[in-house]
Amino acid sequence: MTPRLLTIRLLCAVLALLPALAFAQAAPRRPLLIEGKQSLYQRVITRPGATLSALPDGQNAHSVPGFTVYYIYAKPPGSGDGARIEVGRSADGHPEGWLQASKAIEWQHAMPSPTRPAGSPCCSCGPSATSAC
Repeated sequence: MTPRLLTIRLLCAVLALLPALAFAQAAPRRPLLIEGKQSLYQRVITRPGATLSALPDGQNAHSVPGFTVYYIYAKPPGSGDGARIEVGRSADGHPEGWLQASKAIEWQHAMPSPTRPAGSPCCSCGPSATSAC
C-alpha cells in the first residue's frame, strides 16, 4: 500500500468518526431539581462573607456579594463545616464554582403571582376600586 493511499484511507476513517465524536461530547449540565419536582431547580442565597472558588478544595476563593442567588449543580455527600456545593448564577449549564455550604441558605421558593379574573378589582374594595387602593 502506498503512503498516499494509506493517508487517504486514514483521512476517510477520521472523517467517518467525526459525527460520533461530536455526539459523544458531554451533554450540557443542569442544576439539581428540587425533590419531587420536574422543572424547579435547587437554589441558594449567599450569606454575607461567602466565597466562591474554582475547585472544591476552597483554594483561591474570591468573595461574592451577600444575598446573591445561585443554582446548585452539585452537592457532594457530607454536611461538615467545610462542605462545599457547586453553583452557578444561571441554569444554562455553566457552573461558576464552589461555595461553602455554611455560607448559603437553601431557597426553594418560587414567587407566586396572584391571578384574578379580568375586570375584577385588585382588592376587596369593590367595583369602585381605584388603582390607589
